[in-house]
Amino acid sequence: MKKLIIVIALLITSSSFADETKSATQFEVFSTRNLAWGTMALLGATALTAQEKKASSTHLALASLSMMSYGAFLNSYFTNPNRDKYVVASYTKWVQIPAMIVLPIAGAVALKQYEKGKKETTGIGDAHKPSALLSIIGMGLTTLSLTFEF
Repeated sequence: MKKLIIVIALLITSSSFADETKSATQFEVFSTRNLAWGTMALLGATALTAQEKKASSTHLALASLSMMSYGAFLNSYFTNPNRDKYVVASYTKWVQIPAMIVLPIAGAVALKQYEKGKKETTGIGDAHKPSALLSIIGMGLTTLSLTFEF
């Protein structure tokens, strides 16, 4: 499983070095739009594997892969010369980037608290679910903006 994740991560991150002059609207395997859809699918799968008060190894692996895919997507988006025409995507990045930074930190804190035997999370651990929701909504809006060009 770890080898598969490493291979997929290398494939995703190698896409960020693709030709930067191509538009996100042109079809290519590692276009900004396709990376957005792939990241959205990984975020959805991660959300579906979430369990209350514990984290499965599948959830942790998908979360790690989602973060790597999100990093590749951001790199592709910020190096895209046509990114100014996607108005919604330019606004949602101000919500989803901080949420994606807080998300793994809050998840790790929440997991440690549950491993210590606490019944409820406190502090930053409480921010895991809301930041996950903000990340998925923001990424969904960005993906739709890149797909339908609004």
